Amino acid sequence: MAVNSANIRQYLRDAYSDDELTALCSDHFYDVCNSFTAGMTKEQKIELLLDYCRHRNVMPNLLAALAQQRSDQYQERFGQAVPASAQQVEHTPTHHTRRLLRALAIILAVLVIAIGSAFAVRALFRPEPTQTPTPPSSVTPSPSPTPATMPKCDYRRPSAFEFILNDGQTRQVATTEQGIELESADLAGLTDLLGRPIWTEWSLPPGCTCGWEAAVNGSTYLSADSSLGQGNFRIPLPGTIRTVVLRLLLNDKEVDQFIININTN
Repeated sequence: MAVNSANIRQYLRDAYSDDELTALCSDHFYDVCNSFTAGMTKEQKIELLLDYCRHRNVMPNLLAALAQQRSDQYQERFGQAVPASAQQVEHTPTHHTRRLLRALAIILAVLVIAIGSAFAVRALFRPEPTQTPTPPSSVTPSPSPTPATMPKCDYRRPSAFEFILNDGQTRQVATTEQGIELESADLAGLTDLLGRPIWTEWSLPPGCTCGWEAAVNGSTYLSADSSLGQGNFRIPLPGTIRTVVLRLLLNDKEVDQFIININTN
């Protein structure tokens, strides 16, 4: 039988139960397993796994993992020996390794808190230095400098946004009163949404800082990574995305909001 997406999909349906498919992804494709949600069907999990392998050109790794786990059943279905890349499959950390890493992270956090507390106690009980009174001076002190004012940001709403989607290409989407429309297929498998506003009548004035906050699926607003400059932002995405609400901050003050609707049809 030819090795293609349709035949691999059918093989996964026949050869693996729901729990076995989840274990396969946990052992070999942890990013896919991490995107599984409660109530997701086996068919949906299979599609996520195939989309991930196609978009990242790691389909040989999936075949190698299938052949490693069930060599006889794999050869009976596809009539092929174990792929040569079977020895090159990149495994994600095992469950025990992840537990060890989490434990090390907790220990490190406790050490940091303990060191910080020690310095705080030391500073609290440090004796105040004795100060010798300064004799009055006849020199007239110079006036304090006036604090610099923040530049005025004469804001204009962007006409569109440019996103980097899961096909690796940039795509501009117009800003409308109903929001910004994206397809769920454009985001499948992405762990981060990269984008930037397109201004046709405005540019960021010198000294005016641009920042973003994002709420995904109605969650609490969190600061989006805007360190890429030029108004760019990076938003971590969960496995399933319905809406993303963006807040635009100029000089740490909210000036606008944008709603990104995810079309799942």
